[in-house]
Amino acid sequence: MPRPVQVPPPADRKPTWQPGPRTDRARLRLLVGAREAFLAKGYGGTRISDITRAAGMSRASFYVYFPSKHDVFLTLGTESAAAGARQLRLVRSIPTDWAEHHLRHWLGEWFDQLDRFGAFDRLWVQEAPDDLRATGLAMERRHARQLGKELERLRGRPAGDPTLLGIALSAAVNGLWHHYRRAPDLDGRDAAMDAAVEATTLFVAHGDDLR
Repeated sequence: MPRPVQVPPPADRKPTWQPGPRTDRARLRLLVGAREAFLAKGYGGTRISDITRAAGMSRASFYVYFPSKHDVFLTLGTESAAAGARQLRLVRSIPTDWAEHHLRHWLGEWFDQLDRFGAFDRLWVQEAPDDLRATGLAMERRHARQLGKELERLRGRPAGDPTLLGIALSAAVNGLWHHYRRAPDLDGRDAAMDAAVEATTLFVAHGDDLR
């Protein structure tokens, strides 16, 4: 069995900050600001000043929690990977005699994940430093393969390459999420979710249902 692909751990700031309600809120603000900056400008185009400006905090405050831009990027990657793992655990809990409400609950959690992290996972493949890009691609493919295998389980029969199956569904769901986020006044989340459920139903239709 291949070893799981993991995000390299970020370095801790020395001396390490002390967890608590106030420091936890400050660190979260920096992470939210960093995510917004990375998604807007990419890894290479983001400066620490962009992160602190988005967070409404000082540059000195940044260095209380993170030694570098590289390490805040790794922290976000670790959290994004953990959210992806939770998503896989949820789809594994769907029974083989699934109904639409099972898919809707799972896809709702997927949309919530995208609301929180956006397309951050794509930064690992498209914008990350060279030393992380290969890790990001390996993580993406591993997640897609596991997702594809779960779709085959729900379908009740193999469907070719499970990695490609997982990539195809991810592209459909991510595309629908992007559409509703960019034009919420036109369709909104409910319409995007209905379309995601319909698309996923096609991926996991039983037996000869699609013929």
